[in-house]
Amino acid sequence: MLRETDPDPASDDRKLSLVAKPEALPDLTRIAAVNRPSNENGDELIPLARRSVSQAFEQLPNLRARLVTSMFKSASKPVKWIPDGVVSAEIAYEEGRESYGDLHVNGKQPSDAPAAADADYMRSLDKAWSSGDFKTISHCIFSELADSDFDKAGTEQSKGETLAVYEFRGARSSGCVGVNFKSQITYPAYKGSMKVNARSGEVLYVELGAVEIPEAFPLDRAERSVDFSWVQIGSAKYLLPATAYWFGCFRSSYSCFMNRIDFRDYRRFEADSNISFGN
Repeated sequence: MLRETDPDPASDDRKLSLVAKPEALPDLTRIAAVNRPSNENGDELIPLARRSVSQAFEQLPNLRARLVTSMFKSASKPVKWIPDGVVSAEIAYEEGRESYGDLHVNGKQPSDAPAAADADYMRSLDKAWSSGDFKTISHCIFSELADSDFDKAGTEQSKGETLAVYEFRGARSSGCVGVNFKSQITYPAYKGSMKVNARSGEVLYVELGAVEIPEAFPLDRAERSVDFSWVQIGSAKYLLPATAYWFGCFRSSYSCFMNRIDFRDYRRFEADSNISFGN
């Protein structure tokens, strides 16, 4: 702990939205939809986004992808990211469940790595790990919150499209935010934001931050975000995770970590097909 630079609670700048996001580290193993009606009405956009997320989840096929997690750490103010390793794996999504194979940590396969690992095994590596991204946190949020829980915070422009920005809060013990550290886990309340295409209702970005983390828990800052993009797989397009971040800091210190998670080479379970992001 860096007690001499303990953050001031009144001006705590340890936030995912404020710190620089690092570029992906090299994958060492590689080195060795349908148009929807236009809708600009913010009051009606949340129900449209809810339907869009539900339909995307229901239509999601069995998939494989390459998952590359670039890990970073920092112990300074301001935050300065130092590379801390790479974890890569083949992730399979089948019938609503995720499993991991061809696992490598810094280019080497762990001796005890199973042929098909689950999220519990990935967490046992003692690396900050994100799972459940195929099901998407946006699907989880909509399953817990009512339309009235979303407050419109403004709009922004991106790639010629208008994005509506919404803020929201979720209750303690939510299944959408589980914060793990070694053998400890907590399900705190959360607050977050999301960006929705104002024309189609597609959710393109979600950010969540844990709040009211129990004082006995080692972390006092835990946030994650996911960017979604259209992916061409065969003859169809799907809105899928492209890049995710998992950010946290140890209690009362500037000892922080950042994981950048890149989803690459999406393909169906049955046949290979290269990823192609587009509008």
